[in-house]
Amino acid sequence: MKQIFETIMQLLTSVQALKYIDLDKGQIDQYDIRPAIAFPAALISLEIVNAEDETDTMQRVQLQITIRVAFDFSPSTSAVVPSPYIVLIPPPA
Repeated sequence: MKQIFETIMQLLTSVQALKYIDLDKGQIDQYDIRPAIAFPAALISLEIVNAEDETDTMQRVQLQITIRVAFDFSPSTSAVVPSPYIVLIPPPA
C-alpha cells in the first residue's frame, strides 16, 4: 500500500494548485481554531475492503482510495468591507 500511496502523492504533485498533500489523518476534522494545513489540500486515505489469499505469498486485495480536497472558504467578517459572500435578501412585503 505504501507504493500505491506514494504513486498517488506523486500524481497529485502535478496539480500545481494544491499546496498540501498528505495521508488523511483527520487534519480537517479535529482542530481548535484552524487546521494546521495549507489550502487547497488533498488528503488521501486507503482502505482495504477485501483481501483473499491467492497463494502462500500473494493476495488479491480490493482497495478503496479516497481523496478529500479541502479549500479555505473563510469569508471576511468585517462589517465595513463589502463581501461577495454576503447576499442581501429584502424583507417580505
